[in-house]
Amino acid sequence: MEQPEKYSFLNVLCLEDSPTDAELIRKRLESSGYNLMFRLVANREEFENALRDNMADLILSDYRLPSYNGAEALKFVTETYPEIPFICISGTIGEEIAVEMMKMGAADYVLKDKLFKLVPAVKRALKETQERKDLARAGTELKKLSRAVEQSPAGVIISDTKGNIEYVNQKFVEITGYTPERVSGKKVRILRNDRLSNTDPRQIWETISTGAIWKGEFSSKRSTGEKYWEYVIISSIRDAEGEIANYIIIIEDISERKQMVLDLKEAKTKAEENDKLKTAFLNNMSHEIRTPMNGILGFAELLDMPGIGHDQIAEYVSYIRNSGQRLLELIDEVFEISMIESGQEYVSLTPTDINLLLSEEMQKFAKAAEIKQLILTYKPALNGNNIIITTDALKFKKIVNNLLDNAIKFTMTGCIELGYNLQEGFLHFFVSDTGVGIPPELCDKVFEPFRQADMSVSRNFQGAGLGLAIAKAFVVLLGGRIWIDSEQGRGTIVFFTLPYIKADDMIR
Repeated sequence: MEQPEKYSFLNVLCLEDSPTDAELIRKRLESSGYNLMFRLVANREEFENALRDNMADLILSDYRLPSYNGAEALKFVTETYPEIPFICISGTIGEEIAVEMMKMGAADYVLKDKLFKLVPAVKRALKETQERKDLARAGTELKKLSRAVEQSPAGVIISDTKGNIEYVNQKFVEITGYTPERVSGKKVRILRNDRLSNTDPRQIWETISTGAIWKGEFSSKRSTGEKYWEYVIISSIRDAEGEIANYIIIIEDISERKQMVLDLKEAKTKAEENDKLKTAFLNNMSHEIRTPMNGILGFAELLDMPGIGHDQIAEYVSYIRNSGQRLLELIDEVFEISMIESGQEYVSLTPTDINLLLSEEMQKFAKAAEIKQLILTYKPALNGNNIIITTDALKFKKIVNNLLDNAIKFTMTGCIELGYNLQEGFLHFFVSDTGVGIPPELCDKVFEPFRQADMSVSRNFQGAGLGLAIAKAFVVLLGGRIWIDSEQGRGTIVFFTLPYIKADDMIR
């Protein structure tokens, strides 16, 4: 016995006013191996209610009924349940009516005196219906996939097996700036030998040509020339025979993520560095405070010793005074840097005689230079008295004081020079020395608070490392800039600029 190709169970709705004919139809189907649920209806109301109550797999309908006909039934089905195959079975249907029924949507027609054709007609109708369903389902899935690819939050490229671009989605356009027309037929960038990544394209081809998935990140360029970072996944698309037909490349712009990682690494490094600086600073401050305090306390105790002479008293008082002055200067520097960092330092502009101020600073450090046998020289660009500019005299004086103090502190032999010149509306000042110098990589860092070229407590030079930080802050407040040119073992030049604002210009 011939077995059905698709169905072992079949829900059949039969519209027929002859119970005998209906029984013949049922027997014919059962004899072909179908396990049937066979429902018989004889008029419009029963037919429509049966369909609403329980959907059928197949409708078999007589053409002529007392108050209804197959054409009307077919019209109802095609409008309401178009997915159910409809076969017309009649003893009197002519060829013209049969053709019209087929045009209306009937799957087939069978004459009652040729019921041997029923089973093949049923098989064919069910098969075609299933194919239509599969095709419709595939079309729906294809539309979903198409929309998913087009609306994907990642860039999508589909290429042929040689890496030539066949399709790109909208996100690709947004990421790269390249339109589909500009890239169609072009080689995928990462698979080209002139790509910007260090990844070898041969290694990528070796991976994807076997059907394996390649993942990686590399540097690329947008159409504007702007560089960015991509994370890329490449996999193969196989045809029905299992052969690789295309490659799909997924790209994601990870520039922000990369920058975030770099920022985190930088922040971590900075935090670790700040931790070391804080430890070094606390150790240094402890040393800087204890040293003068020990001097004050120690010489104060000596003053209580019996039998000391007038000369010794004067010497001890001098030591106490110097230690106290050093301690006071340290406190002043800490106070100033705290005011700077809290944004509470303000500028007070007044007419200032720069030659007089700089000459006074030179005189202040003359004794310290003489003790170390250093040559101290002054080279002004504007000669004469009453060279008046408008600036904050106290801050200007503090800048010069800190720079000269550093120069003398870090110079063992040679000379120190203070000077300035006038360039394009700015006074360019400099303090040069022949001292120990600073490594190039630290020339910018020494302007950070508590930073010194040598952070060890056992270093040869006293100080909290605040002088240059204060000097830079004051220079910036006064509208200038400061920088260092130095070579370790050869000396240092510190430059800074201030606006050349003459006092009479302010009056006008």
